This record gives sequence, structure tokens and C-alpha cells, in this order.
Amino acid sequence: MKQIYSENKSHIIRLVSQYESMAKLEKGQALDELMFIQLVDFYQKEFNLTKAFEVINKAIKIHKFSPNLHARKAILLLDTHDPDLANESLDRAEMFGLPFIDTQILRAEAFCQLGRFEESKYILRNLKLGFNPTSEELSEIHFIEANIYEAHDEYELMFEALRSTLMEKPNHEKALRRVFMCVELGKKHKESIALHEYLINENPYSDLAWFNLAHAYYYTRNYEDAIDAFEYAYIINPSFESAYRDCVEVCFNMKDYRKALDCMEEAIEHVEIDGDLLLKMGECKENLQQYSEAKVLYFRALSYNPKDDEVYYRIGESYCKEQLWESAIHFYKQAIRLDPHREDYMIALAKNYFNLGRKKRADETFQKVMDMAPDDASCWAEYIFFLIQSNEITKAELFLNEMVDDSTSPDLAYCNAACHFLKNDFDTAFKILKEALLHDFSSRNKIFELVPSLLNNRKIQAMIRYYKDEF
Repeated sequence: MKQIYSENKSHIIRLVSQYESMAKLEKGQALDELMFIQLVDFYQKEFNLTKAFEVINKAIKIHKFSPNLHARKAILLLDTHDPDLANESLDRAEMFGLPFIDTQILRAEAFCQLGRFEESKYILRNLKLGFNPTSEELSEIHFIEANIYEAHDEYELMFEALRSTLMEKPNHEKALRRVFMCVELGKKHKESIALHEYLINENPYSDLAWFNLAHAYYYTRNYEDAIDAFEYAYIINPSFESAYRDCVEVCFNMKDYRKALDCMEEAIEHVEIDGDLLLKMGECKENLQQYSEAKVLYFRALSYNPKDDEVYYRIGESYCKEQLWESAIHFYKQAIRLDPHREDYMIALAKNYFNLGRKKRADETFQKVMDMAPDDASCWAEYIFFLIQSNEITKAELFLNEMVDDSTSPDLAYCNAACHFLKNDFDTAFKILKEALLHDFSSRNKIFELVPSLLNNRKIQAMIRYYKDEF
């Protein structure tokens, strides 16, 4: 019943070539059962199920009474979720002498897929109690139990069953793939770390174990360890696309754009390049202030998807950071044309109108933003920020008075503090600024953007140093 996939790639390549040549001549008698099973495993691993079924049917036609071939067809049918036909193949395998325990394990899986859970559990319970299963067999028993628990949304029990599966067979590929989802739904990240560290100790070259460990590290905020684990996953398996992409996401969250770029440059040597990957690479270049190179990557991304509004927006952002306001506006408009419901696109456009001194157009654009998102405090903060920079303090205060009592937005607090500083109401301003620093210290420079003269204010600098030590 065990699926066989030779690690000797040259042997498999020769076998596939031999089979393809025979298939053209409608021959195949020269292949024995093991060779056919290796071919089925190869095609299934390559996700060529049509070819896998072709091979197994040809094998059974030649070796009619082979219990292993009929069992392998049952496994293939179960993997493609066709339990009724799998049971028919199992009947033949049993009739031709497949060992009882192998038959029963596959029957239990078929019953599980059919929703006949009590029958499946009855078989599994009897196998554990009465037949002294091997580690290989026990791992399959636990894996089917995990499937039963999943069907009933019992994710903690599912995790325990998958852990038992992997303790018996650390390289159980299906269990390694399923445990990822189970950990997420069952919130078993700490337990996942312990499990996968054990599995890696048993087999340091398991790309899936490293991948799962990386996600567990990430959700427990061990970001550096997560990046290292993702790197091990794609070093072991250079075609592991999800490992590259997830590693990049963690690097972005940490604002480590150099490492994210290194990861993607490694990825494009092994996986198919696409617009999303080029977009991410461009964002790295943009954040590293390499704007010309960023735009080259963004324009390449457009060749994959000419209607990607996010790419047009990022081109606009690159031009904006180069202070090429007119060019930025052109690409923001392109992004808005493709997705007119994105407030951030409209805000960027408004800011660039302001940068060009076109305050009326900026105000009109901000009015559109407020119509789009009347309850969004961050949008109001952007508009009020604009009003303060335009020296419309009274108008800014009018909106602040409406918003502040109903919002805990730190951005609004910085705007409110700025208004009071500009009115020389220092006592109130300092009080509000303290609250803003306490809630969002990372945005402290907003107060200097709004009131540049405060850069030399010793009391504010002392306050910032105090809160910096606190954080």
C-alpha cells in the first residue's frame, strides 16, 4: 500500500522515457508492477492525474491479478475524492490477496470520505486494538482519524491526530501539508513549534517541516526565526514558491526590504515570474529609494497585467518621492480610473495637487474622499492635515471638534495638538500631544510636518526622548 517514489531522479526519468516510448508502440509488457507504481507516483506528484490513471489502468490490464496495483488505483481514487470507485478497486484488491490491515485502512478512508464516520471509526478502533499495526500503518490510522475530526471542525483533536501521525512517520507528506491549516484554525502555534522542531531534528531536509515551523514562529512573533525557517524551506526545495512569497511578506512586515529583495531575486531563478512578484520587487526598490529601478520593475509588471491599478499607484508613488508631481498625478489618475473606490489613491492625488500649489483642486479631491468614506477617521485626518498646511486653521478645528470626541485616532490627535500650537494655546497643545505620543509614538514627526517651528522646541524634544525610552 505504501506509495513509492524513488529519490533517484535519473532512474525515474529513464523509466518515464521508457514508458513514453512503449506507449507510442502500445506496449508495456516489459514493465513490472513496481515500475508501474513508480510511474503512477511520478505522474501524481507532477499533478498529471490523467496520465496517472492511464498508467494504472494499463498496468492492471497487463497484471490483472495484482492486489498492489488494484490497491494503488484505490489510493489514486481516494486522493481524487472518488470513494465509491475506490471501494470497487478495494474489493478486487482484497479478492486477489491484499493484506487485511491494508484493505481495512483504505476502507476506513473511503468510509470517511463518504461521510460514514462511525463505520470508519469502528474499523480504526479495531485495527489499533486487535492487529498490532506497524508504525507505517499506525501513521495512516491516525491520519484518517484527523480527517474525521476535520469533518466535525474539531481542530484541536485534529492537531493531536496529525501529531501522532507524524510522530510515527515524520515524513508523512499529506500530514505535513494538512497540519498547517489545522494549526491556524486550532491556534496551536506553540505546539506546532515543538512538533516541527522535533520533526526537523529527525529529518533536517524536510522543506514542509521548515515551512510549517516558519509560520508557527511568525504567529508567535519570532520574526527573525520565521525568516530563517522560510529560507531553509526554499533552499531545500528551490521550487517552493509559497516559501519565497511568505518569506517576502514577513520581511515586508519587518521593513527589511533588502532581505525581501534578496529572497525574490533568488525566487526568480527557480519559479515562474509574474506581475505580483515584479510589483513586490518594485516596492522593495522604492522603499530602498531606488526609484528609477522600481519604475522599471513596475512597468514590467504591467506587461503581465495592464489593468493592475496597484501598479499604476506605485508608479505614481515613485514619481511623488522624486518630487515629480505632474508625472505622479498622471499615474494616480490611471489607478483611479481602474479602481475609483480606493480612498488612498484619491488622497495621494489630492496631496500632489497641493504640492503643485493647486489648493482648490486638492480641496475638491479631498471632498470626494470624504464623500467616499465619511466615517473613516484616517481619511478625515488626511483632510484636516491638508487644511492645517493650507493655513485654514478655523476650518480644521471645526472638523476636529466634530471628530475628536468620537475617535481615538492618533493622527487626529496630532492634528488637534498642531491647531492648538498654532493658536499659541500651549497648555492644551502639550496635553494633547502627550496623549498622541502615548498612543502612536511612531507618528511623532507629524507634529513637525504641521508646525515646523516646533523642531527647536526643547520641551517637545524632551517629551519625545522620554516617550522614546518608554517604548
